[in-house]
Amino acid sequence: MKKLMLVFAALFVAVSFLGCEDKEQIEELTGSLDIVVDGKEYHLPTAVFIAKDGKTTITSTNISHSVMITFKGESQGKYVLGLGDNLLSAIGNIGNILNMDNTVLYAPSGDLTKESTTSVYGELEISSYSSSKIKGSFSAHALKSELIGGNVDLESLANSLTEISGSFTAIGTDLN
Repeated sequence: MKKLMLVFAALFVAVSFLGCEDKEQIEELTGSLDIVVDGKEYHLPTAVFIAKDGKTTITSTNISHSVMITFKGESQGKYVLGLGDNLLSAIGNIGNILNMDNTVLYAPSGDLTKESTTSVYGELEISSYSSSKIKGSFSAHALKSELIGGNVDLESLANSLTEISGSFTAIGTDLN
């Protein structure tokens, strides 16, 4: 019983000191993601990743907003998001909209199918990639997810695009 009380006391002290740590030290343990959506900034205090079979998925949330970044790769470098790196290449590849390998999905709270957006063109830059931590940034134009898979004409595409950008540090594991 004394050992159990000692363990609880040690955990309490550790958690108490954790509360005194500055933001950067805490984010070294939890990761984080900052995103700007149509000029509005959001901070998501956790970001984790998993890498398996040549594909990396990063997820981040603050309960009210969630982001999922998926890309085909396990190394630092630049990745084209969605259908291309600009609007013209995205329009030229619109037939592949259901087969995008590299995407950023942003979802505010609420109905995911109506309010979420998925990148259709842009760039993801991974500045650091290890088996336990990934750092990077992205800049893209996104389309409401409910339109993806439907009949998207050029006018709908142009009128429905949302600018998204951000940076992140994700903590996780490589399962390869």
